[in-house]
Amino acid sequence: MTHWLLDTNVITELRKSNCDPAVMARTDAQAPDTLHLSRVTFAEIRFGIERARMPR
Repeated sequence: MTHWLLDTNVITELRKSNCDPAVMARTDAQAPDTLHLSRVTFAEIRFGIERARMPR
């Protein structure tokens, strides 16, 4: 079984309302238990969420 390590740009793309169909199709074709995030990607996403909450 192939496992996939998803990068931050893939996660960001999947969250868009106009997600690239190729990215969506590729991830949808995989079993959920084969999709993984690294700790670095998790931290980048968390940092982005926290930064978005900060007043400008």
